Amino acid sequence: MRRSSNRPEISIIIPCLNEEEYIQRLLEDLSEQDFDNFEVIVVDSASSDNTAEVAEHQASVLPLWVVRLQKRGVSRARNAGAQKAQGNWLLFLDGDVHITEATFLRRLYDTAQRNDAQYGTSSIRTDSWHPFDRIFYLLSTRFFRKTFRGNEPLMTGAVMLVSARLHHEVNGFDETIQIGEDLDYAQRIASYSNKGVFAPGHVFISNRKFLHRGRIRALLIAAGWKNLTPDWIDRWANKDYFSRHERTPLWRSIIRAAIYILLTIVLLMGIYVLMSD
Repeated sequence: MRRSSNRPEISIIIPCLNEEEYIQRLLEDLSEQDFDNFEVIVVDSASSDNTAEVAEHQASVLPLWVVRLQKRGVSRARNAGAQKAQGNWLLFLDGDVHITEATFLRRLYDTAQRNDAQYGTSSIRTDSWHPFDRIFYLLSTRFFRKTFRGNEPLMTGAVMLVSARLHHEVNGFDETIQIGEDLDYAQRIASYSNKGVFAPGHVFISNRKFLHRGRIRALLIAAGWKNLTPDWIDRWANKDYFSRHERTPLWRSIIRAAIYILLTIVLLMGIYVLMSD
């Protein structure tokens, strides 16, 4: 589809890697929004499935462009989308986001405009019925909302609204960061401007990260402990200050489980303290 001569207010950027299962749903959600002053840029990050083809089928109902990259990387994909964007605002959405409210875009945009904000986000829920997943996203939303009351607001890459000018001022996403790139970006955004909003409304997201990484490891990664992989723990447990019988595979498994459980308890206690302030 050719670009309209009118500059869109919002450029919606969706980085994708094998999103064939989810991308059509998100694009259909966007086509049903009561706010239509936007363009959609789907950035396919060298998917091995039919993500790009599925997305292109929606070009008849949306001002949609598909960018195909030869190299993978979510930060690279977001930056590529931002380079192509024409909007005054950039809205980064993950490919598995599900928007059930037809007013979502308008409310997010209106809230940012009304508060003279330069960035913002909203609540995130999960479409999973697993108790762990639902509690995690409930606490995460409360945590992120709480950061907007202080001096260091944080956002997750699932939903990030940022002025195009501010995005370019911070030089976009750091493409050298593999995990936690969204929090790094949010911290740099906040260091440039304290004009952020936590808007009403919500989106849903799948629990695929939990299914792929395991729930406890995904929780620790979300907390910033991304180096606590099973391999790292195994190397630590194999140090010379453990006796020979303590370096067996069974012993390493016990150490790994104990560390994960202990850190999870510490993390949950920290979240509880934050929520009770």
